[in-house]
Amino acid sequence: MTEDVIKKVEKLFKEWLIEICISRNVPGIVTANVGGKVLPFGSFHLKVHSKGADIDAVCVGTVFVERDDFFTSFFEKLKSQKEVTDARAIKTAFVPVIKLQFDGIELDLLFAKLGQRSVPENVNFLKDQLLKDMSKECARSLNGYRTSVQILELVPNVENFRQALRVIKLWAKRRNIYSNILGFLGGVSWAILVARICQVYPNATASTLVIKFFKVFSMWEWPYTVRLQRVEDLMFGFPFWDPVVNQSDRLHLMPIITPAYPQQNSTTNVSLSTFHVVTQEITHSHIIAQQIEQNKAEWSKLFEEPDFLQNYKHYIRLMASSASERQHIEWASLVESKLRLLVKDLERHMYVSLAHVNPKPSTQLTDHNSAVYRSHAQSVPRLPPIKPSVSQAVSDWDRATATPARPAVKRKHSSDSERRAIKIKVEAGYVPDLSTSSLPPVTKFTRPIIKLHLVSALALRLECPPPNAVGQLG
Repeated sequence: MTEDVIKKVEKLFKEWLIEICISRNVPGIVTANVGGKVLPFGSFHLKVHSKGADIDAVCVGTVFVERDDFFTSFFEKLKSQKEVTDARAIKTAFVPVIKLQFDGIELDLLFAKLGQRSVPENVNFLKDQLLKDMSKECARSLNGYRTSVQILELVPNVENFRQALRVIKLWAKRRNIYSNILGFLGGVSWAILVARICQVYPNATASTLVIKFFKVFSMWEWPYTVRLQRVEDLMFGFPFWDPVVNQSDRLHLMPIITPAYPQQNSTTNVSLSTFHVVTQEITHSHIIAQQIEQNKAEWSKLFEEPDFLQNYKHYIRLMASSASERQHIEWASLVESKLRLLVKDLERHMYVSLAHVNPKPSTQLTDHNSAVYRSHAQSVPRLPPIKPSVSQAVSDWDRATATPARPAVKRKHSSDSERRAIKIKVEAGYVPDLSTSSLPPVTKFTRPIIKLHLVSALALRLECPPPNAVGQLG
């Protein structure tokens, strides 16, 4: 099914390339051989993707097309297909992408342009010389495919690698540490870590590789670099991860380096908090792996999901709401993409030692709390912020999202003396006159919850008035 979707998209892409050539009066013999490729990469290329997972692919065109053409005319061509829904072009992303659903399968399409007049079927995209005349954006788009191909070439036993990687991906998702956008590790990072273990233990079975994975990386001395091979800088002018030359690269907490030129750190989003959470989970799972090895535990124990709402006392709940479901898709994606900036701002607070984002939606908070978000007509006591700098971090994060809405920070005293919550309401796009009407129906989006682990709970409680003082503060 997925392979068929890729073939259909590639057919549309090749048709579009021919249309572009005709519109620009390219000679017929050149137009007939212009070619074009759609190359899936990531989990799908590695053959470790799960059912329902989105597919990443790069569309490779020729010198006759420009990036703007891809995000305009090809985007319109895709939208006109009856199989395509929820199509949106994100040109301002670090790696510009077209997101859509094709026959119910989510696709992320990137674009790269070769500096030649055709894209033959047998082109070797691992040849570094292909990048020589590319733009930085195109090289970045093609890097995902080149990295996926290189990983498979650098592991001694591909089948054992795939089996071990499936286990680690499932474990990371169950333990809520699989999300590059939120500052954890993404698919390529986990693949490189597993591939490195495969290189160190070339004759090990898949189960042994999983045990060794937790043993090695529970003892790993970060920020010591994990890499599959050394990559030389060919001086093509692309950004190249090199802590000797680039001072900013020395600040990376968990460098996991891609094996294709130009090499990049796949974990630049990792913050102090997510680094702590990931390493703690690996250490915790190493103990379980030892028990499994000694027949004192079952494999199922490794995949037990944590109870997110029981691990900490202090939480921030984020709920993004929109006027329509269509608007909500883009709005929720924007809010989610900016959450790691909020986490980094919170980490600067003197009393916050950990800001942990839950990558999964949560429905465990009560409905009476949700009512606070649904209507501004609710009477909410005006209490002083828990810490001015925490509120400031929230405000700074909102400005960073560059949206027309302003967040309201509200507090509601909990009946549980051991728990306090900051409630943040963020409205999107069209916002009604709040003085005369309530909010539009909310399309529920309760991901993620940020939990704050405070060094001094007492310092927090001093700023939380007791229940009998709420009325006095008005």
